[in-house]
Amino acid sequence: MTITSLRNTLIATALGLCLAACNGGSSNSSSGPIGGGGGAGGNDGGDSDGDQPLIEAPTLSVLSNRADLISGGDALIEVQLPEGIDAGALSISLNGSDVGDQFAERGNGRVMALLSGLTVGSNTLSAHTPGSHVATLSIRNHPNGGPIFSGPQLSHWLCQEGAVDAQCNQAPSYTYLYKSTSPLKTGLQPYDPDNPPDDVADTTTASGDTLPFIVRQETGYQNRDQYTFLTLYRPGKDWQPWAPQSQWNRKLLVTHGGSCGSDRHTSNAPLQDYAGTIPANPAFEQSYIVALGRGFAVMSTALANNGHNCNIALQAEAQMMAKERFVEQYGELRYTMGTGCSGGALVQQQLANAYPGIYQGLITTCAYPDTFSAGTQFADYHLLRLYFENPSKWGEAIAWSPTQMAAVEGHLSHVNAVAADEGLFKNAITPTGDCAKTPDGEDDSYHPDTNPSGVRCGLLDAMINVFGPRPQAVWTDIEKELQRGFAGIPIDNAGIQYGLKALREGVITPAQFVSLNATIGGLDVDIQHSAERTRADASALANLY
Repeated sequence: MTITSLRNTLIATALGLCLAACNGGSSNSSSGPIGGGGGAGGNDGGDSDGDQPLIEAPTLSVLSNRADLISGGDALIEVQLPEGIDAGALSISLNGSDVGDQFAERGNGRVMALLSGLTVGSNTLSAHTPGSHVATLSIRNHPNGGPIFSGPQLSHWLCQEGAVDAQCNQAPSYTYLYKSTSPLKTGLQPYDPDNPPDDVADTTTASGDTLPFIVRQETGYQNRDQYTFLTLYRPGKDWQPWAPQSQWNRKLLVTHGGSCGSDRHTSNAPLQDYAGTIPANPAFEQSYIVALGRGFAVMSTALANNGHNCNIALQAEAQMMAKERFVEQYGELRYTMGTGCSGGALVQQQLANAYPGIYQGLITTCAYPDTFSAGTQFADYHLLRLYFENPSKWGEAIAWSPTQMAAVEGHLSHVNAVAADEGLFKNAITPTGDCAKTPDGEDDSYHPDTNPSGVRCGLLDAMINVFGPRPQAVWTDIEKELQRGFAGIPIDNAGIQYGLKALREGVITPAQFVSLNATIGGLDVDIQHSAERTRADASALANLY
């Protein structure tokens, strides 16, 4: 697949997801909301008994995701039978093989199955009852290790210890936690069902159920990275997707991490509030624990931790896949809420904008609108620091005070620019680094002098599926030698008049204004200073918007 066709696929997928409804349920087409709902029922012919007219066909629905975006080889399916038809009369097959033993009328009165045996690619589910049309449903299944719509995966990726293959697949694990009655034990503590502690607190959910505050945690791997689910749980009691334990309110809270990064390895799914941005305060109970106590389930994926992965398409894909897995194992959702600060707010807002249906509500704190609006600002801070912190660039008879620097940057103190540059911009954007280390100590990371063909560690090249490669007309010597463009640059400072507001307000002098704008320059493809201003690659800028 070329980058152009991949980009078109990403756009088509995003538009398809935007057109999908949010609330789930059955449908008479193969499109529906991501992360919970959508199905199809069709009349594709059947058998009749002589001149007896064919009766109405069953309706087939995928409940766990859109039918064309299924992953992992299974899907939660419902069959709705015509009135007066018994479930025992149903004949149903997958790709021509009988799968009727997977379906049954459940305690909720619905005919359902967690259908397994889906092959990678296109699958056909067919159903009929005696004398009815045949209903068919097309299901497209993708590998558990991904990808689905985010494009070709990064070539260098280190899996977790215990992975069974190069896609980082590993069977999910289950552990128990509990909330203690002791004020000295904050957070959730390990719980052993075979040797239960004597300090387990009780909780009363929003619906009025009172039960011990015991939580089951599922941890697994999809799309080459970790997910985790937490639910209030009654050990020893059954839980099926059509019969969840009563304390669950069918609501899901998704937690996120802060910052912005582009790692090349599996990581942990974050649960703590403000993870990666502000340390948790032990004086306040974490919001996910509060939510669990009220009956919510909690979900987190490593790939939707902005500090681990800033790629919006990959974030959306990970959230969608995890929600599908949750519905298949625990049951259908009323709605999904996001929560998070800084990078956690970024993920919520940019996914809700570009991929409607992932969330039905957001709780954003210390919020930014999206990653690259902030990234463009931080690139300015980086350039301003290169000028302000090197007096040799100022020119004769020019001096800058910290107050004047801060006025140009739009903050009370120059420290803000330093923190943003050191803590975020340099770590996320610079293509040189050590991201391509192997367990045996080898390192294939990019360096323009010593390893120009190596893995570029910056965020832009980690998002080449989104931005596309740079056009050949602007290739550097290294790109020409490699016969491929690096990722397109979506940030730009051509024409920016730094300090114009401060000049108009009389905070800086015309000489300072001229010196700054004549000297500040821009960034090249390696995010190194250049005398010329940064000019975005037009296609990358368009894709960013």
